[in-house]
Amino acid sequence: MFWRRGLLWLAFLGPFFFLSYGYANGVAARQGITDAVVFGWERRIPFLPWTIVPYWSIDLIYGLSFLYCRNRGEVDRHGLRLLTVQLLSVACFLLFPLRFSFDRPASDGTFGLLFDLLMGFDQPYNQAPSLHIGLLVVLWQRYAAADVARFPRLSNAWFVLIALSTLTTWQHHFVDLPTGVLVGFLALWLWPDDRRPPLSAWSTSVGPKGRGLALRYLAAAGLLALIAWSVGSWALWLWWVVTALTLVAVCYGAAGAAGFQKQAGNGRLSPAVTALALPYLLGAWSNSRCWTRRHPQADPVADGVWLGRMPTAGDMAAGTYAALVDCTAELPAPQGPWHYCNLPWLDLLEPEPAQLAEAARHIETARRHGSVCVCCALGYSRSAAAVAAWLLHSGRAASVDDALAQVRERRPGTVLSAEHRAALAASLGTSPAGSCRKTGKPTRTALEHLVGASLSGFARLLTGVSALWLGGAPDPRPRVYFANHRSHWDFVLIWAVLPAGLREITKPVAGADYWLHGAVRRYLAQRVFRAVLIERTPRPHQPNPVDCLAEALAAGESLILFPEGTRNLDDGLLPFKSGIFHLAKRQPQAEFVPVWIENLGRVMPKGALLPAPLLCTLSFGPPLRLAPEETKTQFLARANAALLALAPAD
Repeated sequence: MFWRRGLLWLAFLGPFFFLSYGYANGVAARQGITDAVVFGWERRIPFLPWTIVPYWSIDLIYGLSFLYCRNRGEVDRHGLRLLTVQLLSVACFLLFPLRFSFDRPASDGTFGLLFDLLMGFDQPYNQAPSLHIGLLVVLWQRYAAADVARFPRLSNAWFVLIALSTLTTWQHHFVDLPTGVLVGFLALWLWPDDRRPPLSAWSTSVGPKGRGLALRYLAAAGLLALIAWSVGSWALWLWWVVTALTLVAVCYGAAGAAGFQKQAGNGRLSPAVTALALPYLLGAWSNSRCWTRRHPQADPVADGVWLGRMPTAGDMAAGTYAALVDCTAELPAPQGPWHYCNLPWLDLLEPEPAQLAEAARHIETARRHGSVCVCCALGYSRSAAAVAAWLLHSGRAASVDDALAQVRERRPGTVLSAEHRAALAASLGTSPAGSCRKTGKPTRTALEHLVGASLSGFARLLTGVSALWLGGAPDPRPRVYFANHRSHWDFVLIWAVLPAGLREITKPVAGADYWLHGAVRRYLAQRVFRAVLIERTPRPHQPNPVDCLAEALAAGESLILFPEGTRNLDDGLLPFKSGIFHLAKRQPQAEFVPVWIENLGRVMPKGALLPAPLLCTLSFGPPLRLAPEETKTQFLARANAALLALAPAD
C-alpha cells in the first residue's frame, strides 16, 4: 500500500523539519539578527488571534496529504517537493537571515495556548521565504490534483485563509509571502507530475547559440537583481522578473524546451512555469502581438496549410481551422475543439533535421482533419521552417531552395537562415532504414557527456597520446578527419584528442555490424559518440551512404572516417575507397584533414579486449579540398600521399 511509503516519508520529513528549522532559528538568534524587510502599510494589518487555528491546521493537512497520492511515483514526488521547499527555505534563512519586527500582542484562552505552543519551537526569525507559504503551495496542488474536496470553494477558501493567517498572526511580513510562493512553485517545477524532471535532461553540450542566449538572459537577470537589491521597496518585485529570466536561461542553456513544461495534449503550460515565468510570458505574448500588428492574419501556403502567428481561440474559429500545429515552447495555445499538435521548439534557435522531419509528418497528419494553421510566436521563422519541411518531404517542393522560395512568396518577411537551409537538407536523410544509420540526440544528457569525458580521459591516460597539429590549429568548421585504420577503436582516440567543443560536433563513421552488436557498444555508438553507422552489406533500395555523410557536413558537423575501408595490419596504406572522393564532390567546401595514428596497432591489436599501455601519437596534417576539375584518381592519390607524408620515417 502506498500509505506505508507515505508514512516513511513523514517519518523522515518530520524530524528533518524540526532539526533544520530549529538550527536556522538558533543561528539567527546567536547572531542577534535585527534586519527586516517591512513596508509602512503593514502596520495597518490587524492582529487576529483566532487565525492561529488555520495557521496550525497546515500540520494536519501536511500529514494527510500523503494519503491522497494514487501511486508510488506520486508519493515520492510529493515527498521530494516538500523536501525541496524545506531545503531551499532553510538555505535562504541561513544566507539572508531576517527578523519579524513587530511586537505581537498578548493572547489568552485557547488561542493564547496555541500561540504558546508555537513559540515553544519558533522564534521571530526564519522569515523570507515563508516556509509556511512554500509548503502550502505544494499541499494545495496535491489536494487539487487528487480532486478529493466535496466542496472545492470551501476548501480553496480555507487554503487562502491559511495564507492570510501568516500575516494576521503577525508571524511574517508581506515580502515573505511572494517569496514563499516562488519557492513552492519552484519545487513543483523541479518535480512535475506528468513528465521527467527538467534537470534530468540537463546537458552540458548545448550549442554555442543556445549558450549565448542563456548568458544574455542571465546577464539581464543579474542587472535586474542588482537594481532590486539596491533600490528595495517597490523594486523588490523585480525579483519575480529575475526568477523568470533565470528559468528561461536554464531552458536555453541546458534543460531545453522541456523546461517550459508545455503539455502535448492541449498546449497549456504547467502552473509552475506560468507562475514562475509569468513576466517573461507576458513579454513574449506582447512582443508577438506588437511585431505582427500590421499582419495579424495567417497566410495560405498550399493544400489547406496556413502559416501565421500564434492564434487566439477567436482566430481559430474565424479561420475555420480544423487543426493547429504549434511550434512554440513558451506560449500557451488557444483551447478549442480542433486537433492540436505541439512541436516545442525554442525561439531564436534553428530546429534540428530530425525535428523538421517530424514537423513534416505532423502537418501531413493534421491535414486529415481539414485546414491546418501552423504557427509560432510571429509566424516568420520556426513555423516557416516547419512548413518548408512539409513542402519538401511531401514532394510539393522539388528542392530546399524551392521550398524556401514558396514559403517566402506566400508569407513575405520570413526569416530562414543558412542554418535553416542546412537543417532542411539534412532532414531528408532522417528516415529510418537505409545503408547508413545516424544515431544520437542533438545534445547529450549529463550522463552521456560524463561517459564520453570518462572514455576520452581513459584513452588519453592509457595510451599517453599526444596530438600534433602540424597543419594548423583545431577549427570548428565542418571537417572530415581521415586516418589510417588499425582497430575498431581508432576513432575513439581521434575523438578523444579533439578539444571538448569539437567533440560535440564530430561524429565517427563506423561499421554497423560491429557497433550495433551488444548493448554496451550500441549505447556508446548511439548515445555517446552519436556515430554514423554504415551497413557494409549492400541491400536493395538502400540509399547511398555518402548521402548521410554529406547531410552531416551540411548540418555543420564534422566526421571521422577511414578511407581504406577496412583495418590494415601491415605497414603503409591500402588503396583508398572512392567514397571519400564522392563526399568531397558533394561537399566541396568541407576540409579533409589527414590524421596519422602511430602505435595504435600495438596499443589495441586485432582481437584484443583491453589495450596495452603504450605511447601513441596522432599527427594532424594540413587540410585538403577538392580542386576544380580534379578527377577521382587524382584526389585519392593526393589524399593518400598527404596521409603517408605524416607517417614517421623508419
